[in-house]
Amino acid sequence: MPGMRTRRLTKDYGWRHGACRIAPLKEVSMSSGVDVLLVRPHHDQGLSLLAGICCEPLELEQLAAVAGAEGCRWAIYDPLVDRRSLRRVLRHTEPKLVAITGYHPMRLVMIDLARRIHNLSPAVVLVAGGVDVALDPEAYTQSDFDVLVHHGGAVTFQVLLAQWRRTGQVAKVPGTLHRPRDGGWIRQAPQAVDSTTLPPPDRSHFLNHRSQFNYLDYGPVALLKSAYGCPYDCRFCCCKLLNDGHYAARPVLAVVAELEGLPAETVWIVDDTFLADMARVNVLAAEIERRGIRKQLIIYARAGEVVRAAASLSRLKQMGIVEIIVGLEAVDPERLAAYKKQCSADDNARCIALLRDAGIRCIGLFMIEPDATVAEFRQLREWIRENRLDVFSMSIFSPFPGTDDFSQYRHRICTDNPRHWDLRHLVMRPTHMGRLAFYWRFYAVSAGILRNRAFVWRVLSRRFNQRRRPHA
Repeated sequence: MPGMRTRRLTKDYGWRHGACRIAPLKEVSMSSGVDVLLVRPHHDQGLSLLAGICCEPLELEQLAAVAGAEGCRWAIYDPLVDRRSLRRVLRHTEPKLVAITGYHPMRLVMIDLARRIHNLSPAVVLVAGGVDVALDPEAYTQSDFDVLVHHGGAVTFQVLLAQWRRTGQVAKVPGTLHRPRDGGWIRQAPQAVDSTTLPPPDRSHFLNHRSQFNYLDYGPVALLKSAYGCPYDCRFCCCKLLNDGHYAARPVLAVVAELEGLPAETVWIVDDTFLADMARVNVLAAEIERRGIRKQLIIYARAGEVVRAAASLSRLKQMGIVEIIVGLEAVDPERLAAYKKQCSADDNARCIALLRDAGIRCIGLFMIEPDATVAEFRQLREWIRENRLDVFSMSIFSPFPGTDDFSQYRHRICTDNPRHWDLRHLVMRPTHMGRLAFYWRFYAVSAGILRNRAFVWRVLSRRFNQRRRPHA
């Protein structure tokens, strides 16, 4: 990119201030034995804006760092970038413990992976974690898993690994459900955890497959998490239930040190909302500037936050922010109020204009309710055109199991297939039209993104070139 400081890739990427160093071959070879195998579940997502996104498995890389800190030899099996079969990987790695994490659409894949691993390697300890297990652990109690991490995420996994390495046992770890081989599930009460104290994710897997990880028309793209949880209470979002419902930001110096060492010129900061604390953002910006870090940054934010930070947008641009993904959600005032977005349709429009004037690309996210009317679809399409929103993505409201919304709408749920919770399928029957009519209007509005032909061409070109490249 013009004006961007290039950095030659070497095998010596690391943290400048000595906390941690990354080596691209730190991940154990798939041809040697490991203590821990970390598995990423996967199934084809079909045609959507998400088809142009292939991200590193940051959650597994965090578990890898924890495993390494506990003295475990580990490897990541990531079917998105690894064409080898599960049988072959198990034969080559001979793991003693396998951990699988995922979101609700991956539930059946995770359960099937556990079944296959148990059949191929009956002595392996099987651990399930991730957002879906945290929200609805009981759904996994009929599976072949031995341990369910329902609270504490990587912190609990670290405690579990330490105990397993010391005693060979995985029972009675706070924040887990454990099933003895000859008995039922035993639930352990959670304890308070502090995720901000975790070691930085191990980027060996990213380095070994760097060319495969992209975000739309950017790539390679690395992920970074600077905070856990979300300080807001949007009605439809399950993020507020994670991290004990608390927002916890990592220390600024630790975040900037990790950012500086990342082996990518584009970094997607995957906090639920990056601009929640503008005082902290300003400190981050100052430290990034002081160190002379030149990277392209992609962040999430709320429209109200962007409007309140209008005077600081030039500073955000200077610190490297090139794109802000904004949860606009709706253009109808009543919908916004029902979602608890704490902003107005005027705020949404002003947010788009402010980012356009600042030279920061805005990607708008919209939520479509199953009870949307024909007039609402038309209103949204016209609003997008009037406000010249060139890049956007639409989702269908889907209450997730384990949330209050799921209990409220349970009587309307019309499917039990977890894959339909990809926000592109109806999981509740539409109120004002048939399913086909709803999908027709949903995809007709979504197709408006095709007007941005340059963007679509860049995304498709990058995706095509990625498929042609041999896996690195």
